[in-house]
Amino acid sequence: MHRFLNSKYLREHPNHVVVVGTMGGGIPIPRDVQEVLLSPQVHVFPTKRSITGYRQDYYTVAEYLPVFERAWERLEGQIAQHPAFTFIITMVGAGSADEYDIFSEVVKPAFVDRLRRFPNVELVPEFMGL
Repeated sequence: MHRFLNSKYLREHPNHVVVVGTMGGGIPIPRDVQEVLLSPQVHVFPTKRSITGYRQDYYTVAEYLPVFERAWERLEGQIAQHPAFTFIITMVGAGSADEYDIFSEVVKPAFVDRLRRFPNVELVPEFMGL
């Protein structure tokens, strides 16, 4: 999860929706992080089948494309329906979910191309650095 995302940030930015990837990868998720992930201000974008950390939990690029498209449709609808909210896009798919390069092959190019038409979306600075 991105370093700024915590309960305090969400309270101080009530018009922000933070988009994160699937958490886990076999690592226990602390209770405070679990609480943040359950917030209506957090949109979890699927990037793994499961969070157990086994190799079969991770999508190959070919497997991930249809999953990404379904998730994109949901996210795009939310962004369009809530123009008063700022959607902060974190490093979705760049962490442990990137076992088979889904970030560089799918997520990054699609987000950079598709999100530019929405004035209420911000990519975290690190997004473009990878």
